[in-house]
Amino acid sequence: MRNIKNIQIWNFRGIDTLEISDCNKINVLIGKNNVGKSSILESIFLTSGMSNSELPLKINLLRDINPQSLSNLKYLFYNMDTQLHPSVKLVFSNDYERGLTLSPLTQTISDLAVSAKTVNSGTLQSMIGLLLDFYEIYPGKVREQYQSKLDFLANGAIVPSNDNQYFEEIYATYLHSDNSKTNYIEAVSKIVKEKNSDKLIALISKFDSDIESFNLLPDGLYLGKKGFDKLMLSNVAGDGMRKFIAIIANTIAYQNSIVLIDEIENGIHYSSYPILWETLFESVQKSENQLFITTHSWEELVALQKVLQAREEFQNDVAVYMIKKTALRGFQSYRLGYEGLRDALNNDNEIR
Repeated sequence: MRNIKNIQIWNFRGIDTLEISDCNKINVLIGKNNVGKSSILESIFLTSGMSNSELPLKINLLRDINPQSLSNLKYLFYNMDTQLHPSVKLVFSNDYERGLTLSPLTQTISDLAVSAKTVNSGTLQSMIGLLLDFYEIYPGKVREQYQSKLDFLANGAIVPSNDNQYFEEIYATYLHSDNSKTNYIEAVSKIVKEKNSDKLIALISKFDSDIESFNLLPDGLYLGKKGFDKLMLSNVAGDGMRKFIAIIANTIAYQNSIVLIDEIENGIHYSSYPILWETLFESVQKSENQLFITTHSWEELVALQKVLQAREEFQNDVAVYMIKKTALRGFQSYRLGYEGLRDALNNDNEIR
C-alpha cells in the first residue's frame, strides 16, 4: 500500500497551519485538549474521500453540529471565517500527491438598503453552499484538477454534486470517540461475506477468552459466551467490547485502507490496553492498513511502549506525534519513534 507520508493543513477548524512529516504504519497523536488532534483525523478523512461533497456534513454531524444548517458550514473554516479557505495536502510514500480546498459557493444578490433618508444600492456575495476543489498528481504525470459542490436550496433541500470524472481509489474509515456513534456492522458483514469470521473471533477471544462465536443477525451482532445458554447482543457486552470489535473489525475488513481512531482508550479498561495494541499490530501486518490514532491516556502510551519493547519487530512501524500550539511558531508536531517514546515515559515527561 502507498502510505501517507506527509500531511499539511491550512485554515481547518481550529488549525491555522500544521505539518506532520514522516508518517508510519501506525501513528499516534497526543497533546492537550483543543490542539486539533480530532481535526487532524477529520482532515485526513475529508481528503481521503475528497470528491464526496457530503463528507463535510458528515464530519460536522459527528460533532453534533446540525448538517442541515447552511450557517454551520462556517465551523469547517478557521476562526469561522469563510474567507480563510480550509486546505489539506497529503503526500504518499510513492510520491503520489492529493489535495483538497473548501470554499464558499456564493451567488451575487442585490443589496437594497432603504431608510427614511438614504437609499443605497450595490451587490454582495451570499453563501449558498460549499465548493470542493481537489487534485491529484501521480509520479511523472501532470496535475489533474476536479471540483464537486454542495448546494443548499431555498426550499431547504441539500443537493450534492460530485465530479463524475474522478474515481476514488482510497478507502478510509473514521471511528468516533463516542462508542455509541461507532458503527462496526458494515465491517463485520464484509468479514462474514469474505469468510474471515474465524480471523475475527480469534482476535475477539484475545480480548475476552469467554467469547466463543458471533452471529450477525438483522437486529445486530450477537456474541456466544461460555456458560450462556443464549447469544448476547454485543451492545450489552460493555463499551470496551463494543470499542474493541469496532477497531479490530474495521482494521481487518478493509485491505490497504486508512483507519482513523479518535480517543482509542474510551470505554476500554487500562488492563486491556496491551491486548489492544498487540492485536492492532498483528492485524495491520496482515491487512497493510495505515492507522492514525488519538489518545489522552498515559496508561495507553505506557502499554504501547511495553508492547513495543517485547515485540521488537513492531518498533519501526510506530510514530508518536506530540501536537502543540506554541506562542511563537503556532501549531507544531514533534515526532517520537520507539526510543523517543521510551525515554519520555522513563523520564516522566508530560507528553500527553
